[in-house]
Amino acid sequence: ETAELRVRFHKRVVADAGHFALVGAHRGPVRVEMALADDGAAAVLTPAAVLDPDDYTLTVSDEIVDWASGQRLDGEVSAAGTLPSGDGLPGGSAVVSFTVVRDVRRRVQGAS
Repeated sequence: ETAELRVRFHKRVVADAGHFALVGAHRGPVRVEMALADDGAAAVLTPAAVLDPDDYTLTVSDEIVDWASGQRLDGEVSAAGTLPSGDGLPGGSAVVSFTVVRDVRRRVQGAS
């Protein structure tokens, strides 16, 4: 089953799938489909295939803009991951990393 990744914004945005880049350290680029949710304040990213165990980086482009003002969002994420993110100036991509590990709950058929 393919999991969804959700990116929440503090306001309604204008974005498309090209504004998001998902890259695995070993797997490389992962194609994602994107749909806006929550009246445009969240992006739901669906990878084209199940994410294999790997270290991933998701980059949210600084080309995403506020729906009302047309101004670029302030995207940098602090090391502590506190929200709201940014450095106080419009622009700056948000970059987050996460790891997918194997599901240790799976059992091999016939194993004892």
